[in-house]
Amino acid sequence: MAVSRHATRPLWAGFFVIATICAATRVNAAVGVCVAGVVCDTTGAPIQGVTVASVETGKTAVSDLGGRFELSDLPIGVHSFNFARLGYHPLQVGPVVTHEGYASPLLVKLIPKTVTLPQVDVYRRSSTSISADGVTFTLSELDWKNAGAHSVADALRMIPSVVIREDDRTQRISLRGSHPRAVHVDLDGIPLNDPGTGEADVSSTPLNQLAAVEVELSGDGGKVHLLTQKREAVADLGRTVQAGIGIGSSGRIEGDVTLKSQGEEWGGHVRGGLSQSDGDFEYYLDDGTRKQRYNNAERKTSGDAGLSRTGASNKVEIGSYYSKVDRGVPGLIYAAPTPEASYDTRRLAGRIAFRKYIGMGGVESQLFAQSQDGEFYSPARQFDHGIGDTVYNLPEWSRQSAERYGANVSLQPPFSKTALTIRYSWQLDRFIGRDLFTGRVEVGGVGYGKAERQTHHIEMGAKRNWWISEWSVALAPLLAGDYIEEQGLRASTYFSPSVLLSARRSASLLDATISLSRSKSFTPPPFNALFTVESMIAAGNRNLRPERGESIALNATIEPKLEGLSSSANVSIFRRETTDFIVWRRNAWGKYYPDNLGTARFTGAEISGRIEPSERGVALWFNYIYNRSRNCTPGDVNNGNFIPLTPLHSGSSGLTINRKNTILTLQGRWIGLSYSSESNLDPISTAGMGLPAYSVYDVNVSQSIPLNSWKGTIEAGVNNLLDRSYRVVERSPMPGRSYWMRLSLKMQ
Repeated sequence: MAVSRHATRPLWAGFFVIATICAATRVNAAVGVCVAGVVCDTTGAPIQGVTVASVETGKTAVSDLGGRFELSDLPIGVHSFNFARLGYHPLQVGPVVTHEGYASPLLVKLIPKTVTLPQVDVYRRSSTSISADGVTFTLSELDWKNAGAHSVADALRMIPSVVIREDDRTQRISLRGSHPRAVHVDLDGIPLNDPGTGEADVSSTPLNQLAAVEVELSGDGGKVHLLTQKREAVADLGRTVQAGIGIGSSGRIEGDVTLKSQGEEWGGHVRGGLSQSDGDFEYYLDDGTRKQRYNNAERKTSGDAGLSRTGASNKVEIGSYYSKVDRGVPGLIYAAPTPEASYDTRRLAGRIAFRKYIGMGGVESQLFAQSQDGEFYSPARQFDHGIGDTVYNLPEWSRQSAERYGANVSLQPPFSKTALTIRYSWQLDRFIGRDLFTGRVEVGGVGYGKAERQTHHIEMGAKRNWWISEWSVALAPLLAGDYIEEQGLRASTYFSPSVLLSARRSASLLDATISLSRSKSFTPPPFNALFTVESMIAAGNRNLRPERGESIALNATIEPKLEGLSSSANVSIFRRETTDFIVWRRNAWGKYYPDNLGTARFTGAEISGRIEPSERGVALWFNYIYNRSRNCTPGDVNNGNFIPLTPLHSGSSGLTINRKNTILTLQGRWIGLSYSSESNLDPISTAGMGLPAYSVYDVNVSQSIPLNSWKGTIEAGVNNLLDRSYRVVERSPMPGRSYWMRLSLKMQ
């Protein structure tokens, strides 16, 4: 939606509201206390990883890279605080007299001491917890390891809002029924969404490359942050060598090596991995006909390297990333022999990031550059496995390449009594496509042309806490504005406000958190939808409007305090509406073209929970989502129909049993009936009226073996244990029962 100069007034009004909240110091209700400060050594250098504990309340915090810590929601009165970290003498500070608002910042100095550590073996207690703050979810490496996840998609399935849309080797993310292009995925801040399709394929990112995953829900979809390092994590000093090899069904073989070194000042790492599979497998059609899936081979190569330097109050990071995926593209599963093809992609990226800590605030900035290439090829002469003979088809070749550059800077003022963040980012996308059909007719991509898009993004967010009776209440407004310039199209301005109101109470029997959020967002049309050259197959639409989404969600989390039992439960009720939802329609001549659907509405509820008896080594987690989607466009022939590929019911669960060095994991997922087309009844769809409901179960076991300074781990598992035949999207059957095994060694 383009905004005139008069329509931009709400943008400035929103910034004024946030600034007013930041300036406010008193309200009618009693205000909670926030005690913050910096921990340093005798030389004045900040200390990361110091545990700060309130003696009176038991609340704790850990100092970050700049030595900063913050304990919020403390009652007014007199407090004492304990400071402790390995290698330093413990210290107690107090009494500290607190009043309404923020107490005076503390500057604490710890004295180093010499510590001799014996060689010990440490085994972590099983945990599959997922922390949620309003509409944000965080997964740690321990979470997905104990859940038996072996890919980014496996890990994300632990979150109830996530549905993975996978076909032949690709895995894309949908959040609460959103299209994958509305989910913005980044790796250490570098966007992974393909400029041509607007979607991100997370199958090309190895899970063992990551340390954490964050998911943020917004009006139309959300954001997924893939992190190779936890935010403000305490780095383990020393050197680490890790290597692994694995084998599996369909000719699967994989291997990877990681080298890390971390000192007090300098740190670095190098990772590399390779996997390949012939990918062919048997499957069944809906009528029980047995088929063989050919040309499903895949070869992946990936790697990344990083170097960091930590100073007294700053940190510099340099990183590079590489991935190359070569995969076959099988033909249709229902039709007579169809052309088989190959699709090869390559991605190369680099970044440099800088952090500077200034008192209780700081500045963070990052520069990145990235190139992506994709090549599709279908030869004229092919072997038809169905008849066992050579057949001839029309040859097809296409190539698309993209360049992406970006910069961002964020500021946290050190003087604000309210947590305030101001952020600006700039991104340039250049996309070049060349598609040829029999050397004469152009199809797909952007022909011989080039598309370019520049995006300027600015946002201001704040968070303020109050005490109301025995509840800690927080208000967090955020206002974002975008100015977009596209080659050949007029510039447009958009704004996306959001607000989160939460309340938390800690009682003797349980901790309870309630939050209410409302947000807006927008997604620009992908380049392929805008600039596809018209052909006998498809045509682009330069008049496409961005998808605009608005959502409201009510979330409640309960954590009972039961002796001998750790548990939590979360319930969310949401309503999301997307205007100008982009769909590819088929006209009377069978040609596909993108168009804006009037309104798509999603209403539903999510339930998730975790139960873990203490010292039993058993953990159970589960989630379920009810998502009723509808085309709500008056006068549209499909008004009232389900939105394609959005099931009404879906969920997953897992059981982990941890016995000393052995972990057994059983997990399952189930997806209800969904439809492959907007009409919910497409006569030439390979899926017929809809995609049938399915359930899939996986089981795996891992055994740890201490070997002096090395630690070995043997893992084995069975995917699709019951050998179910199912499809997530049309035309793409999923493999039946398959097996895998992996051996890894680690020395630290």
